[in-house]
Amino acid sequence: MEENSFQVTKGNPLVSIIVITYNSSKYVLETLESAKVQTYKNIELIVSDDCSTDNTVEICREWIDENKDRFVRAKLITSDKNTGIAPNINRGLREAKGEWVKCIAGDDILIDNCIRDNINFIKCNSEVAIVFSSIILFKDFEGKIIKIGKLPLENQKIWFSRNAYEQYRRLLFGNFVWAAPSSFIKRLLLERMNYFDSRYPFLEDYPMWVKLTKNNHRLYYFDKETVLYRQSDSVTRADDEWVNQKYFDSYRAHFFSEVAPQLKKISYRTYLSKRLYIFKLSVLTKYFCNKKVFFSRVLNKIFEVIVQTLGYEN
Repeated sequence: MEENSFQVTKGNPLVSIIVITYNSSKYVLETLESAKVQTYKNIELIVSDDCSTDNTVEICREWIDENKDRFVRAKLITSDKNTGIAPNINRGLREAKGEWVKCIAGDDILIDNCIRDNINFIKCNSEVAIVFSSIILFKDFEGKIIKIGKLPLENQKIWFSRNAYEQYRRLLFGNFVWAAPSSFIKRLLLERMNYFDSRYPFLEDYPMWVKLTKNNHRLYYFDKETVLYRQSDSVTRADDEWVNQKYFDSYRAHFFSEVAPQLKKISYRTYLSKRLYIFKLSVLTKYFCNKKVFFSRVLNKIFEVIVQTLGYEN
């Protein structure tokens, strides 16, 4: 499939905002309100819930009933069992009717011009089928949003200037798409990629970037802030665990199935380093998983840095 095989519809295409929730009752109203106040108007809203055990579904259902007239279409999807992030996103995608898709977690916030800025970019760049922008990292403090950072950093933006093959080659060394929550994707492209890979239910984004670039689809970027990404101890972030076991299991499965065979061809040294990393982490998780202690949080962050920097090439 050639990289530039998707064309942008003229005018104002329908955009599907898909809100992904799981026990998101504390913050989901902020997410929904951020979809409501978008300056771009041709939007459908889909909320896909992954069998929440709190009152997330009730909150979303009531909010949709009160605000459905704002959207071309609004729908709540529920599941009778917890399936993981990738299958939850896919349920929303299969329901979506929009030409473009904007997914967002039920504790993050869309900046008011998020959809309009993305649409303006693709109108000027008809070859684009997937694009990223900047995200603002934030925390809540006494009911106020405190900005604590921004991604990607200036020295990271160069990654997006490479062609699809170069992006794919570097993705084998680690996930360098630092602004994943900002992704704005052509729905037809996701359909042709058979959506997110449910074999890795808690590692939804990285396998998709690998698959897209492997199939010669370049990941683009424009330099505007479009999403507020919450840094917190919420359920969706799993920051209260020493290692997120479900994430690690998905990461390990994806590495040995999709990454390792290709990485051995490019850099056997990096392949061995990542195998050693996975072995060490696998042993540690059997003992420390779910231990809510300070040093475990620090080490978890260190592991995140290690996996992103092993074999890194500028």
